[in-house]
Amino acid sequence: MWNFLKEWIKNLKQVWALSPLSKRTVNNIINVTEIQKKNRIIELWPGTWVITEQILLHKKEEAKFFAIEANKDFYKFLSEKYPNENIILGCASNICTFAQQQFNWNKSDCIISTLPRTFFNKEMQKNILKGIYETLEDWKEFYTVQYVFSPILDGHAFENLLKSIFSSVEKKAYTILNFFPCFVFVCKK
Repeated sequence: MWNFLKEWIKNLKQVWALSPLSKRTVNNIINVTEIQKKNRIIELWPGTWVITEQILLHKKEEAKFFAIEANKDFYKFLSEKYPNENIILGCASNICTFAQQQFNWNKSDCIISTLPRTFFNKEMQKNILKGIYETLEDWKEFYTVQYVFSPILDGHAFENLLKSIFSSVEKKAYTILNFFPCFVFVCKK
């Protein structure tokens, strides 16, 4: 928690939430994704590892995993905490390149994101989402957390952007007991 607060104060644009996701929220995400059935999992912006820890705990042993983190301090923390896992320091818009060139993956069947999208301009949001779309296998899902106050900040523009890229977009896993209530967008290619 202290690492999180320190980074939040130091760099608000990279650490957009006021606190890490609650345990209930993380459990809801893990349940919605059915992580134990996935084969190639990518996490974008793992931050303080609360989702990463549960992915690694619940994924099947033979499933492949990598995470892309943009914050250098969180990257260092994650790399030290999980020295045997593939944690990449980089930008989420390069997801396709990382998957193909570093891991020789043609596609992923599960991408989970807590990217602070409200701090990205619309063009960067679109580039990241197109990269995610290109990296997903057909009929597989992208999961992204949305705080309930986010529509106030940018209307329904993000939801509309998701709908313009993915074949279906659903809201699931509402969590009221999170420091800001949230839900998960489930976006199918």
